[in-house]
Amino acid sequence: MARRIIDPNRLKKGDERLTQAQEAARYMADKRGVRNTAALLEWSAADISRIANGQWDKIRMYPETVEALLLAYTVVANDSNLIEPLKGELTEFSRELGALVRRSSRIRKMIKAIKR
Repeated sequence: MARRIIDPNRLKKGDERLTQAQEAARYMADKRGVRNTAALLEWSAADISRIANGQWDKIRMYPETVEALLLAYTVVANDSNLIEPLKGELTEFSRELGALVRRSSRIRKMIKAIKR
């Protein structure tokens, strides 16, 4: 039987970063869903599910993986702060565009009346 190669960079059970990763994965899975979280990180949905459920014997976790997960968590947790200003600007733009369309329609009607 082949002997397993021990990876010194791999995070072991009991490491605080694993619990942070689990909490972040669980939050993102609840907020965005497992598939959307996996698409955001370009990981598999099974990996996200395993991290969220704390199945550390089925998945290898490295410090870089945890950092990527926490960065994605920060983006998802603050997405309302990122999106709300854009929504406000879009609403205002739509209102102004609607006024412009109504005005151009009125001008077209005036031109039609002159041509007759």
